[in-house]
Amino acid sequence: MPEATGTSEHVRPDLRAHLPIGAPACDVYILRYAACEERLKPEIMSGRRRFAVNEAAWLKYMHDEHKDPGLADACKRMLEQLRPHCDGEPVKSP
Repeated sequence: MPEATGTSEHVRPDLRAHLPIGAPACDVYILRYAACEERLKPEIMSGRRRFAVNEAAWLKYMHDEHKDPGLADACKRMLEQLRPHCDGEPVKSP
């Protein structure tokens, strides 16, 4: 898992309202996703992915409203699926 370092000052203002999500694995995932958003733009524009702020809002909703017990594991899997698209991107923690 990538190292998460830094503080909330490094988080984009549009994501701050959604962080922390409440599951550390999801926080790491969404920060990597946001850092890689430019590379994901073709998939976002085709509708196969969401913009980072929308992905963060969805994860926060699933954590807060649905109390999804499998959310942390899902975020770990999504992070692994994201790696081939985003290797080398810095990750900052909330």
